[in-house]
Amino acid sequence: TISPSTYLFNASALALWRASTKFFAILISDRNEMKFLSIGDRSGTLACERNLIEIERVLKMSFLAARTIRSEPSNFRKA
Repeated sequence: TISPSTYLFNASALALWRASTKFFAILISDRNEMKFLSIGDRSGTLACERNLIEIERVLKMSFLAARTIRSEPSNFRKA
């Protein structure tokens, strides 16, 4: 499931919520990739979990372009 909380992400990171984990930030080195990986709209609503699964699939296919790190929610400003 996805956390109901919404966050403002900095330009190089986005947060995913997994039921069994804490927040994860995915750092993207390719700016073109960021367009696809954006999971928030202008109102800050998170995409559905199906889209998050698709994002994870793409990241696994392009692992060299992305690095997953464990991150605390305090690293993001709450919307």
